[in-house]
Amino acid sequence: MLLPGLQVSAETLTEGLYEYSAEDGKATIVKYTAVSESVKPVTGVTICIPEQLGGYPVVSIGQWAFTQDNIECIIIPDSVVSIQRAAFDECWILSNYCDTGRCGEN
Repeated sequence: MLLPGLQVSAETLTEGLYEYSAEDGKATIVKYTAVSESVKPVTGVTICIPEQLGGYPVVSIGQWAFTQDNIECIIIPDSVVSIQRAAFDECWILSNYCDTGRCGEN
């Protein structure tokens, strides 16, 4: 089910902490916006990629989507079938990921 008011185009949309594009009924995360550049946490955080954004299944993580974020652990849902080059570029403390199941079930 698509949320009212969302457009079916490749323009950038925002939901929660994510900027994403939606095209052909599928979402690609293009930017994680949780923490501004000036106040990034010193310690690592765990990120749980949502299965859907705006009612679209998240199928891809775009190039540089999480660049320089202090991510230590990331949980990737089964819906993601593509992670583009440099999606986690300069995430120096990223050491764990889980690519199965749903957030809260691991």
